[in-house]
Amino acid sequence: MFLLKHLKYFATVLLHMYIKPTHITLVLLFLTGIILGRPHQAIGKVLTEDTIWEGQILIEEDLLIPAGITLTIGKNSTINILPSDSSKIDPEFMSSLTEITVRGNLIVAGTQQSPVVFHCQPTEDTSDASWAGIIIDGGTAQLTGCIIQNAETAVQVLNGLVNLKNSTLDSNHYGILIHNKDVDASIVSSVITHNEYGILALRGAGIKQKDTTVTGNTRKDFYSPPAMDRDFPIPDYNVTSDTVAKIFYDEVLLGEVIWQGHIRINGQIRLPPGSRLIIMPGTIIEFAKKDTNNDGIGENGLMLLGVLIAKGTPEKPILFRSAEKDKKRGDWDSINIINSDGAQNLIEYCQVENAYRGLHFHFANVAVQESIFRHNYRAIQFQESEVVLRNNRFFENISAVQARDSKISFTGNQLVHNTFGASFFRAQLTLTNNTFASNLDFGLKVREGYPAVSANIFENNRFGL
Repeated sequence: MFLLKHLKYFATVLLHMYIKPTHITLVLLFLTGIILGRPHQAIGKVLTEDTIWEGQILIEEDLLIPAGITLTIGKNSTINILPSDSSKIDPEFMSSLTEITVRGNLIVAGTQQSPVVFHCQPTEDTSDASWAGIIIDGGTAQLTGCIIQNAETAVQVLNGLVNLKNSTLDSNHYGILIHNKDVDASIVSSVITHNEYGILALRGAGIKQKDTTVTGNTRKDFYSPPAMDRDFPIPDYNVTSDTVAKIFYDEVLLGEVIWQGHIRINGQIRLPPGSRLIIMPGTIIEFAKKDTNNDGIGENGLMLLGVLIAKGTPEKPILFRSAEKDKKRGDWDSINIINSDGAQNLIEYCQVENAYRGLHFHFANVAVQESIFRHNYRAIQFQESEVVLRNNRFFENISAVQARDSKISFTGNQLVHNTFGASFFRAQLTLTNNTFASNLDFGLKVREGYPAVSANIFENNRFGL
């Protein structure tokens, strides 16, 4: 009680120290949490262990519940989300807004008498109180006795399972969005009202409803456009090798280095400026998974400050993939090409899969041609670079391409069955003769910059352009 009586004095001292009022609020929340013995702050992060929340929770940044991890939220809790709209989206996340992404398990154990409330309020820097919502991407969400407000989409299910019971979705853009027919979704004894759209079901998605009220949504209570998916065969470069793998650990490659045959990476490979790595046709490069912080993302990869020439052929392509028996997205980190803006780096007739970011460029000159990117968190990401992307195919990545502040020629590429297609920010962009089809969210997103976009096909994306 002594500390509670002195909180006002503490705030006055902070004001005289010229600290922002929002910071004072955070400090008071923190101190109140100490006094009452409850957690009051969850600085956005990737959870690495099973976690229980109760009471007042503040989410400042994106939160990810990875596979194998469970977050449980007790009754009578309030989840306060700080709004954010950034042009930077890390590959493991889904939105430019603050989000809760579920690839593991989320259990909300509220009741109608003691609900769990998710809501977002403006700060002094943001007048629009909006957050992305709860996004289920391969995980499970048992949402009982909760109220979700002020979200772009209160509950969005890309794939996985959601059970909503005794809950209210109110004052969101979308109440609940189900992306495809393979999702297991049920709503019981709940209310979906005062959103722009109540329930949106795409690609033939179904949703089980019992004793649920969906009414008073301003545009539509329920909308389910007909499924129009066209069959796109998933491309595959197939290479076999009878050679025993040559194993590399944490090593530095000097001079001109040639790789061929079967290469296994058990660490981080570095190529300094002035050196060159040449990868011969038919080479298989596999990355073992090392995850020292238990966030589900592999750390092995290539850090190249010299020049990369990975030039396969149609008959002998080059493969970059996970070395794990059960291969998954994010088993390895990335092929990073940094400060290599002299001689052009070349990636041609390659297949890149199972990466966190397949290719990552910064201050680089790169051409990527006739290559396949599939099953990555993000296939390609770059900034402050000059890049040619020609006749490549992007399938089943979370994000196909994200780029900013670069000069880009993007022609003849196919982006199909990704969650997000291509996103360009402040780019000098020429984009022609590409296909954007059946991506769960957008096909192409262009923000600021100088784009010339012509002769492209947009088909069956949630948002085409």
